[in-house]
Amino acid sequence: MWVAGGLRDRTASSWEAQLQLFNNEVRKLYYNESYSDSLAGFTMQVAVAPMHLPHLTKMTTPLAGIGVSRGEADTLYYQVHGNKYAAVGTMNFVYDKLRIRMLALPDTSKNNLVLRLKNWAANSLVLRKHNEKPVFIFIDRDPDKMFLNYWIKSTLRGLMASAGLKNNKKAFFRWARKNEEYKLPQ
Repeated sequence: MWVAGGLRDRTASSWEAQLQLFNNEVRKLYYNESYSDSLAGFTMQVAVAPMHLPHLTKMTTPLAGIGVSRGEADTLYYQVHGNKYAAVGTMNFVYDKLRIRMLALPDTSKNNLVLRLKNWAANSLVLRKHNEKPVFIFIDRDPDKMFLNYWIKSTLRGLMASAGLKNNKKAFFRWARKNEEYKLPQ
């Protein structure tokens, strides 16, 4: 893992990293936050190398109760701007041959009829097996949780919207209603 960054001045924190995460290369993880901004404005950019999607199961199982059975990603890039209230951005997640499996938490080894029907419906009717379209990300922040939770939730929201599991239109309309209230960076 390579990390560079730190304080450039006393009014902002900025850092950039390259790392391996679940056998996938994160080519760029950039974060910049302003300390002089009372709303704690920040920018985050992430670029991930092409990857075999089943490696993401280690992350998606505890966070969303979903395992990735199959799929290959060509591009995963996203940029998010936000503050202490919310974040807004876009994700470009280009993938092919995606197949998932919904899991029963906390015992992920269970596989009953209802779960099999949900998996069939998700993979046959809802899920986009191939994606090239960027998606809009908007997420409200829970102030009682650490900022890392905020990053993970915004990433997961973008992945789920790209796959067709989350309604992107609802996020856009929520952003349109709350943008002025939250004073999000452009």
